[in-house]
Formats: sequence, C-alpha cells, structure tokens
Amino acid sequence: MSFFSGWGIPEVAVALAGFLVGSVWFLLGGLVEMSVALRLVGFVALLAIGAFLALPPPQGDPLYRRIVAGWRFTHTPHRYRYDWGRSDWDD
Repeated sequence: MSFFSGWGIPEVAVALAGFLVGSVWFLLGGLVEMSVALRLVGFVALLAIGAFLALPPPQGDPLYRRIVAGWRFTHTPHRYRYDWGRSDWDD
C-alpha cells in the first residue's frame, strides 16, 4: 500500500519513529532544564534523520532498507568458490 509514490506504511513508520524519538528528546530535555533552543534543535535533527532514512531516491530503495540489507548480508554465511585447477596468473 502506498500513500504516494515511494511512501508506504514502512516509510511512514520510520519517519514517525524519528518524530517520536525527537519528541522524547524534547520532553526529557525539559526535565533536566535544557534550553528550549537546544531541545528544538535536537527535535528537528532527529525528525530530519527519520525522514532522511525513509526518503526514497529517484531510482532505488530508501536508506533504511539499504542499511537492513547490508546488515543481513554481513550476518549471513558466505561461500566463495575457488577453482583449484585454474592458474592465478593469466598468461
């Protein structure tokens, strides 16, 4: 299901997670008496990170999907086949 081109439920969820983390930052900053300007900068930065991770490029997958695919690739076993009968040097 797509809301519009390239934005489906997973992308909205990632952007919403950035919004929620930014909101928690803003609220917790109020508890420790952080300045409002610093809390707003943190909120906007975390919101922008969430939106940037979900933003699809013109051709390809969003950044969060590439990160997940890279993590899966590095955490799966690989088998590299080697031809023992072939020379390593091309003559």
